[in-house]
Amino acid sequence: MSKESEDFSTEIVQRGVENSGPNAGSISFSVRVRPRLPDFLSSVNLKYVKLGYGYLISHRLYLFLAPPLLAAFIARIAKFTWHDLYENYGLIEILFISALLFLLLYFYIDFTPGSTYLLDFSCFRPSNEYKVKKTHSFSYLVLTLLHTPREWMSFNF
Repeated sequence: MSKESEDFSTEIVQRGVENSGPNAGSISFSVRVRPRLPDFLSSVNLKYVKLGYGYLISHRLYLFLAPPLLAAFIARIAKFTWHDLYENYGLIEILFISALLFLLLYFYIDFTPGSTYLLDFSCFRPSNEYKVKKTHSFSYLVLTLLHTPREWMSFNF
C-alpha cells in the first residue's frame, strides 16, 4: 500500500464555497491525482556520468579547437573555385594530389580497426531446428575425412 502512495501525487485544485444548489454554503474542493515524476537523481547511474565527464576532459583539446578550425577551413574552401585551382597548379599536379588524397583515405579506412562488439551468448538458446546432435557432427567429420585426399592433409613445413 505504501508503494502505491509513493507512485502518485495529490493536489487540491479548486477550493471554495458553493453559492447555489442543494449544497449552498458548504465548502467544496476537488483533488487531482497525478503520477509522480521519477526521481532523476537516483535514476542516473553515476558510473556513466563519471565516464562521460572523463571523456570530455580527455578530449577537451579536440572539442575546443575543432569547431573554429573547421569553420576557418570551410570558409577558405568556399572561396576556392576550380578555375583558381587550374591557374595555380597544372593538370598533372592536380591528378597527383587527388590520387595522394584518395590513397591516404584508403589507408585510413583500411588500417583503422573496426568496432568490436562483445556478445554474451550464454542467454541465447537456439531452437531445435538449429541444433545438431553430437553423433551427426561426428559422422559428418568422418565422412569429410574419408573423402579428403591424403595430400591435402600432409603438413609439410
